[in-house]
Amino acid sequence: MEDTVQSNPLDWGIEVRQIKIRDVGYRMYTEGLPYLGAGIKDGSLTGGKSFVGEQSVEIDAVAVGGAWCDMQMGTEQSSGTPVTEPSGSQPWLIRAGRLQLENSAFSMKTADAGQTDLVLSGIAVQIDSVYNRGTVGRGNLVDLRAVQQNGIQLQQMQAQVDLDSARTALRGAFIRTAHSKIELTARADTSMNNLMKRVPLIVQLNARVGLADLTPFL
Repeated sequence: MEDTVQSNPLDWGIEVRQIKIRDVGYRMYTEGLPYLGAGIKDGSLTGGKSFVGEQSVEIDAVAVGGAWCDMQMGTEQSSGTPVTEPSGSQPWLIRAGRLQLENSAFSMKTADAGQTDLVLSGIAVQIDSVYNRGTVGRGNLVDLRAVQQNGIQLQQMQAQVDLDSARTALRGAFIRTAHSKIELTARADTSMNNLMKRVPLIVQLNARVGLADLTPFL
């Protein structure tokens, strides 16, 4: 007997006042990425709401401390399979008032020589007014700080980021180290995924770069 009862989509709402986690780690080993390890010392989510029927998530704040990520790149990198949304589906909408990262570290090395190519410590990031739905993303980078292994210290970085399927924009970017100061605006009439396919990139740059910041790369 055929079931003729029409099913209605779920219209659940979930509200979370606060979630806290501590000492979470993750490790992965693949052919294209021989090693990926990541974890956090402590983290919290405050003021979360999810509406299944509307396919939306709203978060007041996410704070992470003591995060780490170590990567070992393979000799041959896969181009990957493009991610596509199922036909007729609507991408989830995600909004966050503030995303904050403190006292974190990142390292990346190649598989051949085993020499570490990039090491960053003391990473701190704050992003406000985050919006994401599918390929559309916006956010206000309030601050970014980090110390590179050769001693270069990124003391401050700010920018407004605007991404969608028709444009990629970085406005009001400001980067400061102990020896350099850079002001930058960049725009391209394409998505981030297509940015490297010979699409013109319009850049306005005002920089004062100290030789001490260039020496480690020479």
